[in-house]
Amino acid sequence: MESQSVVFDEESSYVEWPLGCPDVAVAGRSEDCLFLNLLQHKRNSKKVDTLLIFSNEKLSETKLVGLVSPSLNIVTAGLRCGLLGAFNGMPFGVSDVINAVKFLRDNADVLHIGKITVWAEALASETVASALSRTDVERVILINGNSRTRTIGRAEFPKRAVYKLITALECDLPSNSQAMDCLRTKPLSELYKAAGETV
Repeated sequence: MESQSVVFDEESSYVEWPLGCPDVAVAGRSEDCLFLNLLQHKRNSKKVDTLLIFSNEKLSETKLVGLVSPSLNIVTAGLRCGLLGAFNGMPFGVSDVINAVKFLRDNADVLHIGKITVWAEALASETVASALSRTDVERVILINGNSRTRTIGRAEFPKRAVYKLITALECDLPSNSQAMDCLRTKPLSELYKAAGETV
């Protein structure tokens, strides 16, 4: 399912520092993983440059706070990669990137978001590169990935491999939405095992 941008609730308190979406290590994590964290100087009253980091790693909040200054916000966001991000050619992870940027742009006045620089590495950089043409950002830093290498043909994830995957997991149902619902009931360890055997 594609992600959707939500409305920012100024009255709520947001203090949780969650893990991002699972890539390979599953350790009790699920697809309900799309979090956005904002670190900024306490006395910000104007829009400042913002570094938006897409990562599913457990980033050190302490180290990131050290980067925050009156002229720089730090934002971290999770995104779906791998099986959860591109099932049967549907770019769910790309929608995560687009909606994270949209959320920041829609709430720029309240959150003091100025020019946005996006940073991503490894598998996340591949997903971010696929979303670039549909986002409003000033700069992008991609480590170990770019829009002209591994992303070519990604939107056409082989239907045969998907068929093998859903058949192996007994989720070969009449529609994509039914197959996705079935796959959501499977533990991530089963998904990765089946993907490793079919792709």
